[in-house]
Amino acid sequence: MAKTDWTLTDTVKPDDFNNIGREINQLRTDVDHIEVPTASLTEAGIVQLSNATNSTSEIEASTSKATKTAYDTAVAAQNTANAANTAAAAAQAKANAAETPSGAQAKVNAAVGPLSSLLTSAKGNTVSAINELFTSASNGKTAVAAAITGKGVPASGSDTFGQLATKIRSISTSTYGTIPRQPEQSDFLNRNGERRDRTIATLPASKGIYIIPYLTLSCDSYTVPREASIQLSLKNTSTNKTINLGITGGVTGSSFRLVIYNMIIDTADGGSYVKELSYPNYSNTREAISLNDFTLDAPIDLIFTYYIQDTDYRYFRWSVDKISYA
Repeated sequence: MAKTDWTLTDTVKPDDFNNIGREINQLRTDVDHIEVPTASLTEAGIVQLSNATNSTSEIEASTSKATKTAYDTAVAAQNTANAANTAAAAAQAKANAAETPSGAQAKVNAAVGPLSSLLTSAKGNTVSAINELFTSASNGKTAVAAAITGKGVPASGSDTFGQLATKIRSISTSTYGTIPRQPEQSDFLNRNGERRDRTIATLPASKGIYIIPYLTLSCDSYTVPREASIQLSLKNTSTNKTINLGITGGVTGSSFRLVIYNMIIDTADGGSYVKELSYPNYSNTREAISLNDFTLDAPIDLIFTYYIQDTDYRYFRWSVDKISYA
């Protein structure tokens, strides 16, 4: 393992560069073997885009072109309804001014054409035809709103076309995200049995993989060193169920520092595991911790628990690097 406790008086040797190179190559190999699966209703992953507007596929994602096609269709229906309404109003005015029913009908036919030429299924009267057009436009808005909501942006059939257009443009086309790096935080305990649970990061729900490249936990004593304890765990914010990540135990001595590398929470390989977990202070181990009884269907808190078992002055610190998920 590459040296990490350099001082200004140390001499850099070729083996130091070789160790660093080997660790970089190993990290590249680990990253190259991360596989992102095909997405489904129950699993996040790679999504195939589709321009279809009449598809019932549950494994493809619509493109901006598809949503625009649906939007253009709805707008065209609205325009047709508006035009029909304007023409009908003019025809009605002329019909009201007609001297005879036959004269009024003739004027209507001259203005908007015979009812038999309507493209609606209702051809008996103009009101029925217009109502059919408005119903079709309303149903189209409801369908578009449902599609928008299915892409994670809440929408309603009562939204205006302008509102629907704005929501369509806000649909995210990426399934990847990050949680910014958290700066170092600290706490101070000085009473026998005093304990704290600190949420150091909250992971979004239902992702396929979470990668935490670097996490530090440390403890310093201000008086005679006595025993303190630490624990790292995951907590489902919906069910409050907690699972210990195996990083736990007594801390003795005046100072302690734990550095955790490459924590990967993977739910995309048919099971749920925390793996590739390396913490040098604990003998350079790598573990795979099963999460099969621990669901990630709600946001998950990463919790650092620490407490002292005797009257002492302990100063605890923690920090976490940027977290990626997909």
